[in-house]
Amino acid sequence: TKAPYKILVIDNGSTDGTVEHLRADKQILHIENSFNLGFGRGFNLGLVVVDTPYFVLSNSDVIVTKNWLSR
Repeated sequence: TKAPYKILVIDNGSTDGTVEHLRADKQILHIENSFNLGFGRGFNLGLVVVDTPYFVLSNSDVIVTKNWLSR
């Protein structure tokens, strides 16, 4: 999308190097959980810090297409 946006990732205790990647990218806000809280509780933690009028919830198995957010 061409519009300004923020990315917030909730890491639910992953062990695959995701946290290290997120720490290295200063443009991505992230929350690190030490264990998997489950889908709902993980998203609820993220919603506490959202400070924008609109947001999109997505899961790790979603594959998005080009310009999906701007549609």
